[in-house]
Amino acid sequence: MIRSAATRRVIGLVGVLAGTIAFAQSPAPSAPLKMGQGSGALLTREQLRSCLSGQDEINRRIGGLGDQRAALDAERATLVAERDALTAERSALDQRRQTLDAFAAKQAAFKQRVDDYSARVKAFNESGGSGPRADRERSQLERDRRQIEADQQALEGERVQLVSATEEAIRAFNARAEALGAREQGWNERNAALNTTVRTIEEDRELWLKECGNRRYREDDEIAIRQGR
Repeated sequence: MIRSAATRRVIGLVGVLAGTIAFAQSPAPSAPLKMGQGSGALLTREQLRSCLSGQDEINRRIGGLGDQRAALDAERATLVAERDALTAERSALDQRRQTLDAFAAKQAAFKQRVDDYSARVKAFNESGGSGPRADRERSQLERDRRQIEADQQALEGERVQLVSATEEAIRAFNARAEALGAREQGWNERNAALNTTVRTIEEDRELWLKECGNRRYREDDEIAIRQGR
């Protein structure tokens, strides 16, 4: 009789699929800093020098965020598209599972045929019958045996083809899903690192605004500083 364990194993494998990884939210980059004419205490030239240096450094760091965010956003769009494609492929694999379910039913029906045949053979052997009627029944049992063997061979070929193709499809799908999951995880890690950078810049920006943003300064001092004096 055809074994159905491999078929049951494949049916179970259909559910072994990588899960979706949620993308973390990203804060917007801070706006660049600019010295203004505030109402606070007048900055000395050295204080202004420090404020201008801090302003330039923070703005440089802010300016680098745009390209990094754009690259991550583009990669995220690619990953989402690939995840959507895998979701559609998952539906196709679920249809394969229905095909396997139908084949399992065919196997069960064949097993019942074999069991019925075995019961008929046993009853015939125990009956000890002889004569023309017994000969006819013996011949019928032999014909049934040959038909069962032929059907078993055909069913086994179908099983090998179906199970092999389905296992391969599932292995390929799971490999893609696992690889995509790793890329999604990598995206989240790099996105989290960028978000940490954004928060750090924002903290430095807030400190600069507190120390420099509302302070008055002499334009002559700024000109001198820009000229390297």
